[in-house]
Amino acid sequence: MDADAEFQEFLAGVQALRDGRVGGVEVAVAALPSIGQMLVAGLVQPEGGNLSLEVARWVADEQGLGSRVAAERTLKLETAEEFRAAQRLLEQAEAVLPERRVEDQDAAVLGHAEGLAVSIGRPPGEPLWVLLSRVDGESGVAVPVAEWAALTAVLAEAERSLARAGIIAIGPAALH
Repeated sequence: MDADAEFQEFLAGVQALRDGRVGGVEVAVAALPSIGQMLVAGLVQPEGGNLSLEVARWVADEQGLGSRVAAERTLKLETAEEFRAAQRLLEQAEAVLPERRVEDQDAAVLGHAEGLAVSIGRPPGEPLWVLLSRVDGESGVAVPVAEWAALTAVLAEAERSLARAGIIAIGPAALH
């Protein structure tokens, strides 16, 4: 499928979301080859709720995306300000990452803004992970540091797709 056809399919999904026929629309996807998963950003609007962008890790099956990996580790971005802050935080944190040493079972916060934080941590015997989360711990998404580029790419692709579709805001005023 070419890029224009994919975009038309995305617009049809957004219309279905507006009409309440679907619960979410895939906006951006990136492979996480080091852990055999996918990082997916989806536009969702729960019944009676506000439009938000959810970013989560998924495991693929033969038909494509199978299931979420750890539903509690889904990052929900509910305002355009949070969306922009997430992108800025990842950029700033990546710049200071080489200066940080993290030992086993250690973690470090690399930055925070707009109620979001970027931190790194190393679970026992595992590689270093980056976590983009709400500071209250209610939602977040983690990827291995080796896959940092996938996280920034998914957010950048989501921003381009939403802008091209004319969705200039997420949150209470969006899609109305």
